[in-house]
Amino acid sequence: MENIFDEKDLSGLDLSGLNFHGINLRKTNLKNTNLSGCTLAESNLDQANLDQTNLSDADLENISCLEGVMTNANMESVNLQGAKLLGTDFSKSNLEGANFRKSKSMETKLVNCNLNETDFSNSDFSRANLQDAIITNSDLSRARFNSADFERTNLTDSRLSMGVFFEANFKSANLNRALIKGAKLAGGNFTDAHLPRADITGADLTDAKFHNADLSRSKLNGAILRRTDLKDSDLSEADLNIADLTGANLVGTKLAGANLDRIKLNQAKLNGAQLSGARMTKAKLTEVDLTHADLSGANLTGAELNAAILEGADLSRANLTEAILTDANLKNAFLVGANIQKADLQGVNLEGADMAGVKLKNANLQNANLKQVDLRRADLEHADFSKANLSSANFTGAKMSDGLFIDADLTGSNMDSADITDAQFKGAIGFKA
Repeated sequence: MENIFDEKDLSGLDLSGLNFHGINLRKTNLKNTNLSGCTLAESNLDQANLDQTNLSDADLENISCLEGVMTNANMESVNLQGAKLLGTDFSKSNLEGANFRKSKSMETKLVNCNLNETDFSNSDFSRANLQDAIITNSDLSRARFNSADFERTNLTDSRLSMGVFFEANFKSANLNRALIKGAKLAGGNFTDAHLPRADITGADLTDAKFHNADLSRSKLNGAILRRTDLKDSDLSEADLNIADLTGANLVGTKLAGANLDRIKLNQAKLNGAQLSGARMTKAKLTEVDLTHADLSGANLTGAELNAAILEGADLSRANLTEAILTDANLKNAFLVGANIQKADLQGVNLEGADMAGVKLKNANLQNANLKQVDLRRADLEHADFSKANLSSANFTGAKMSDGLFIDADLTGSNMDSADITDAQFKGAIGFKA
């Protein structure tokens, strides 16, 4: 490698279009130099100063530029494929259309850079600082950005699929319509980030933080969100089919119109969550906390809600057909017009719940607590209330034919105008034939 320019001052010169292939420019001062269209492939630019340099359309393939300075530079369409750029500072440079493919760019600084339509594929930018950068419509697929900082960065329409972004910071970043399929984002920080319509199918977001993030209409099919913090985030109309949110925090989250079919939400926190009209068929919700959540009109057909906490929740018009709610707590829940036919509610606590007009046909409520429950005009045909506590319950106008009330406590209950044809009350307490 030629050493004639090693540590020399070449600032301000017009060297455009020249061939410097394999040259040694270590610690050379190239500030404000015109190197547009130059060939610098295989060259050594370690610790070189290229501040305000014009490198547009230059070929820097496989260069070494360790701890270099390329700030405020014009590097539009520059070729940096395979380059070694550890610790180099590109702040405020124009890198639109640049090629960083397969480069080693760890700990680089790209603050406030224009990186529109840039190729980062298969590169390594671990611990890089990309705050406030514009990286729209760019390719970050299969790249490594572990612990990288994307705070306030614009990644609209960019492709991050199969990339590795462990513990990366995306706080307040814009990932609108971004393609993030299969990416590894465990431990990432997406607080206040914007991801509407993003495709995050199959991505790993374990332990990630999405506090107050916008994920509306995003695709999260099969994504792993175990222990993820989604507090106060917006997942309205998002597709979470088969996603795993075991132990996730969704307190105050907006999930109206979302697809949660076959989702795993065991032990998750959804206190006060907005799930109106959500699809949750065959969802796994064991021990989930849905206190005061809005599930009005939600489809929970075949869902598993064993030991779930639904105290004060709004389940009006919800479909709970064949759902499993054994030992669940629905104290003071609002279930007016809900469809709970063929559901398993053994040992459930429904004390003080409003169940007027509910459909409980063929449901199993053995040992359930329905003290002071409003069951006016409810359809209870063939339902099993054996050993249930129905004291002070209101059955006015209810359909109770062929129901089982064996050994049930009906003390103080009101059955005015109720149809009890062929219902069985053997051993029932407080029943007046």
